[in-house]
Amino acid sequence: MKQLSFLMVVIILSLFSCKKDNPPENNPTTPGTDEVTAASENALATNMFDDVYKQVDNSSAVTKDSAEGIKSLAGLMSSCATITLPDSEFNLTVWPKHITVDFGTTGCPGNDGRTRKGKILYTTTGWMRDSGTVVTVTTQNYYVDNYKVEGFKTITNNGRNSNNNLSYHVVVTNGKITHPDGTYHTWATDRTSEWTYGETTWLNPWDDKFSTKGGANGITTTEASYTITIDNANPLITQFGCRWIQQGILTLVVT
Repeated sequence: MKQLSFLMVVIILSLFSCKKDNPPENNPTTPGTDEVTAASENALATNMFDDVYKQVDNSSAVTKDSAEGIKSLAGLMSSCATITLPDSEFNLTVWPKHITVDFGTTGCPGNDGRTRKGKILYTTTGWMRDSGTVVTVTTQNYYVDNYKVEGFKTITNNGRNSNNNLSYHVVVTNGKITHPDGTYHTWATDRTSEWTYGETTWLNPWDDKFSTKGGANGITTTEASYTITIDNANPLITQFGCRWIQQGILTLVVT
């Protein structure tokens, strides 16, 4: 069993952040290949499933505005994406709603520079930003930049915390990311994410930041098993549109 020190994992997160920092020269440990792969693939899976969340949040906002008969400010969805739900649910009173976001089969360019195809299907007991709402999500031949994203995701809105920020309990089971070369890794997580910045800037989704506590586990493309535990005093900071985790401390154990 191998366990990285906190310092080494912080360096890994820094290396994979959107703005790369050079690691300190006095680093006391050197990660093995399995550790580097596990850290990288966990960050990738986190980002891919965060993207699923964002598409659900955006499409929920579009659906709400459309049902209210107003022009949606959530012009964050790709123009080539189609949002559908049964006619009987296209209102403000019938719950749950069963919503499909279809990006087509040829590739749908997004405003964030990513290309998506396939479908996201979800059932929601309320609007995404309403306290107590529970959303269950799955995918169907869904790809982001040629990475196939599979799995089941449950999002529970915990309401606003003591910082007056929205907080969500997020569980992913049977997660699987298939890489463009055909290799894949599996992933699962149970975590709580606080929306720390960008909630009110509807027209700029790329400034959205989340602070995450909890843990994850998976099996890498090289068949190494790993578990991750986030240090609650130093939660992981992610930003929409950034592929890698930007900041935080975690313990990574590879077996």
